[in-house]
Amino acid sequence: ERDVLPFVKQFAPSYTSFLNVTWATPFALQLPDNRTLITRDHNYPLDDLYCFVNGWYSLDRAQTLNNFSYLEEVSDRYCNHLAQTVPGYYNISIIFFGKFNERWR
Repeated sequence: ERDVLPFVKQFAPSYTSFLNVTWATPFALQLPDNRTLITRDHNYPLDDLYCFVNGWYSLDRAQTLNNFSYLEEVSDRYCNHLAQTVPGYYNISIIFFGKFNERWR
């Protein structure tokens, strides 16, 4: 499927259930470069941080929701960037992180 709207519609109730509860008050994350990110996601605030620092909150919203080719292009560019930045990027898996974590215990 090349349409992202079904995904958005499917998971919107889940996001609403934890972003619109009374205890989901906004809080600020102050970054070392003096930028500030306001988030209400107390369950997974690092998701917001990850998207923010990678510039994904600056993507064209209409293109992001309505143009799957645009998402593919953004994804390809970012994967290429990671491949240049992180040696062996294409060989990393969740198993790698488990093994990496074991070494530091």
